[in-house]
Parts: sequence; C-alpha cells; structure tokens
Amino acid sequence: MTEREITQLWNEYYPKVFGYFYRRLHNQEDVEDLTSISLTSFLNKVSDSETKITNQNAYLWRICHNQLNTLIRTKSKNPALVPYEEDWVPEDKTIENQRSNEFKNRMSSLKKCIAKHCKQDDVMIITMSYFDELNSDEIAQRIEIKAATVRKRLSRAIAKIREACNKLWFTYN
Repeated sequence: MTEREITQLWNEYYPKVFGYFYRRLHNQEDVEDLTSISLTSFLNKVSDSETKITNQNAYLWRICHNQLNTLIRTKSKNPALVPYEEDWVPEDKTIENQRSNEFKNRMSSLKKCIAKHCKQDDVMIITMSYFDELNSDEIAQRIEIKAATVRKRLSRAIAKIREACNKLWFTYN
C-alpha cells in the first residue's frame, strides 16, 4: 500500500473514529490518543501485504471498540488520585453562587406557576408523584380515586405548568 493510500484512509476515517470516541468519552486527550492508536493499528494491518482483510470497515470498528474497552478497564482499575485537602475552598465562588441564585429564582417562579395554574388537588398529586415517589395506583388508593384519573390529572397539570413556565422563562423581548 502506498503512502498516498494510507494518507487517504487516515483522512477518511479520522473524523469518524474521533467522533466515535468523543461521543463516548468527552475527554479530548483520551479521544486523540485512542483515535491515533486505533487508526495506526488499523493501517499497519491493512498495509501488511501478508494480511488479507475482507471487510476493512468492520475491522476498524472492532479495533476501536476493543481500544475503548481497554481504556475503560484500565481507568476503572487505576482511578486518578486527587489530593484531598480539608482546608481547600475555591477562590472564586461567584459562578457557583450565580447558578445557585438562578436555581432558587427558577424554583420560586415554578412554585408561583404551580400555585397560579393548578388546583390544590393537582398540586397534591404532583407532590405525591414526584416528591414522595408514589405511582398512580398508590396515589389513587390514598386519595380514593381511580388510577386512570390520577394519571390524567397529573398529565394535564404538568402540561399546564410546562406551558406557563415556558412563557415565563423563555419570553424574548
């Protein structure tokens, strides 16, 4: 196999292999390493005149899969150790505080939305379903209505809340 053919295969498969690893790892360094290792291994085998590979595409993806499994196994056996210091406090907590405030504001507006757009019975069903983690049969037993009614009320209440919150949070000037 000529150098031009090898370069052509590298350029053809690199974005695909890189994307395969990136979607699974989200770590630039590991992705680049695995992409290079996999493609180099593949091209060495393909360029070897003694080896006859009938389905190059399948062979490449098998190499990628095996390389990914090897990396995951090694990382799970040897996790990166980060020194723990009790006194450590991030220097700048403004981003964290800003996110916390945004969350509090959203929760406050969500509570107002629920109170404004839902009946008290629906609020009770939502609470039982999402906070108490009860299923519709258990809720139906507690408030003595049919399970189908519980599911219908829950669905309608969530739809109302979703619509009201979307209008509240995503209105553009």
